[in-house]
Amino acid sequence: MGDPETHEQPSVQARLQLVKNIARALNSANNAITLYPPESPMPREAAAGFVVALERFLMFEPYLQLTVSSNSLCLEGEDVCGTSSSVRRFAFHLHSRQVGQVRFLPGIDAEESVRFLRILSADAEALRAKGGLVKALGAGGVEHVKVVDLAQEAAAVSGSVAPDATEVAGVGALREEALISRDAGETRQWLADAATGVTAAGFSGAEAGLELSKILSIEAERALSYEGAERELGLDNLTSAVTSLDDSSRRSLIGALMTSPDTASSALNALLSRLDESELVAALSDVAAGSGVKPIELLKESALDQQRRDRIAGKADALLRMSAQESAQAAAVRRPAVPEPTAARPDESLPRCARKGDDVPFSATRLATDIRQFTKEERESLLAAPQEAAASDLDRPMSALLYLLNRSRETEASETIESILQTASYALELGQTSTVTRAICGLRVRLGDAEPGSDLGRSLEAALIRLSSGEIAQRIVGLLDGEGGESRLGDACAYFTNAQPAAQEVAVDMLGADTSGELKTRIQQLLRSLGPSAAGVLERHVTDKRWVVAHFAVGILGDMGEPRYVPALRRALSYHEPRVVESAMRALSKIGGRDAEEALVSAVEHGSEAARRLAIDLLGPMRSTYAVPALQRLATAGDLFGRGLDEKLAATRALGAIGNAPAVQALEEAAHTRFLFSPGRTRQFRASVRQLLAAATGPSAQGREGQ
Repeated sequence: MGDPETHEQPSVQARLQLVKNIARALNSANNAITLYPPESPMPREAAAGFVVALERFLMFEPYLQLTVSSNSLCLEGEDVCGTSSSVRRFAFHLHSRQVGQVRFLPGIDAEESVRFLRILSADAEALRAKGGLVKALGAGGVEHVKVVDLAQEAAAVSGSVAPDATEVAGVGALREEALISRDAGETRQWLADAATGVTAAGFSGAEAGLELSKILSIEAERALSYEGAERELGLDNLTSAVTSLDDSSRRSLIGALMTSPDTASSALNALLSRLDESELVAALSDVAAGSGVKPIELLKESALDQQRRDRIAGKADALLRMSAQESAQAAAVRRPAVPEPTAARPDESLPRCARKGDDVPFSATRLATDIRQFTKEERESLLAAPQEAAASDLDRPMSALLYLLNRSRETEASETIESILQTASYALELGQTSTVTRAICGLRVRLGDAEPGSDLGRSLEAALIRLSSGEIAQRIVGLLDGEGGESRLGDACAYFTNAQPAAQEVAVDMLGADTSGELKTRIQQLLRSLGPSAAGVLERHVTDKRWVVAHFAVGILGDMGEPRYVPALRRALSYHEPRVVESAMRALSKIGGRDAEEALVSAVEHGSEAARRLAIDLLGPMRSTYAVPALQRLATAGDLFGRGLDEKLAATRALGAIGNAPAVQALEEAAHTRFLFSPGRTRQFRASVRQLLAAATGPSAQGREGQ
């Protein structure tokens, strides 16, 4: 490094550009610290790039000093973050650790840069506990980076402290009434607002999850401080709030809960124990993929019991291996390779060169890895192949056209695409759905290699739209009607899985059309076979103005049985047609879980008479602890004449089916219910309750009731 005074000073703009390069290099090094494990060479290599960029600046200046704010790094008042949102997040990262200014001195190397960034990556609370960032840097051997610690300065002046996580996120503490309410709605909204605030503050990924876990841990500790039912309600509400977050926020939060040392606390462990294991596995695999650390190593500090820890880590390992295999397959699609030779099948009904398209089994991967070239004569023969093929088997000539399209230049592709569309249309007239599906798969492969916005790309997109059009989708659904329709379900499922989403809309829409009952049954079978890929279109139709469509959509979602469909089913509870409401309630009971129970309890408290009765009957077999207070209120509510006897008896039967301690206690209180002007109904009600108590608690309860 030279003496600053021996070099010609750069212009103001050039000087600013040098510092922008330094900021980007420093941010890249910080990202490498976050993404790679300590033993990886990547952080040091990235830090070396930062040192090189810094040395260029220090050729002209004795040091580099940057002023830090919540969304910028400034050199003498000029923002050096540029258009990079990532660099601005790094500025916020510095700011959240109370760094007001940072000065880099000559002599810093890659090792010291890595030490600085690793210390900076520590939790802000942990840094304060160690005496602040300045002290931590000194203890860590960082001599060539000096910082102004705002927290220490503020404390020295006025005793103030740095903002906590809730202030960073812009949310206050959760109201005590909301935390232990029987309606988790406010708690869910509070955590969703906190997640939004954390993101707006510049955090993302693992950092966002860590900040959110700090906010959640405060309320988890508060919930654990309650006794009995209030404690359970608080923890259940927080768990419901976690599971209601969007996928990204939920996984980063759960990942932080599992891997943070704070998970040793009983409060956070209580939350983890309530979360579905599949959620834990997905979140852990995300953290492992981002950090490069094995799942079992990430759980070293976790408070999960050893058996559950091993099981979750094993499943996360399997999920990572599966993702790696899929990535390898995707990479193979992008890297053309010579396919393994297989024996050609003689077929004189096609030109000799047409068999090149079927020398290997058709698949998207084999298609994309084909590297054969075709002469002009072979190309003409391949284009003519569909006309010369046997009508009973159009799959082979379609394969030939797709192999030709895969190797066609952009100027030649339009003719091949048109031939593909004509062959698909002919196949559809003959009822050969598999040929249409094959065309869609092949077109998608070619579209993946086309330049976005190119003429070829637009032609391929238009072809896919044509093959997913309402007319074609309707014809494929029509093939399911009548004799032999059931045997076509597999081909139809393959088509709707690969076609554009608009095709599924047509299938759902035909549930409300004037079609046979047999066809409607087949469409339902088709949509069930499509599984989660059809969930989006079904959720949009749970309040379709045609009650038949809404009824079928609700029922299919219930059969799929995923908790994520509960919000859509809850919307259906306000539908004007009772049959749709009944179907939605039965679907909720199939899915189960706290959110489904909340929806059914809401129907008990606010629904029509028929809805109340069905909800009561469904909550018992679900063994819903959450429903006990509502059922108890219904069973013991004042009724001078006993006119609501049937409903009250249903509520007590549900309590008996639930059978836990709160339910038994509710039955014991119900045993004293009296209909003042109807002694006969009073005796009938009490006798029924005594029988339920006897069944729930055994012979000793009968003795107590007799006394």
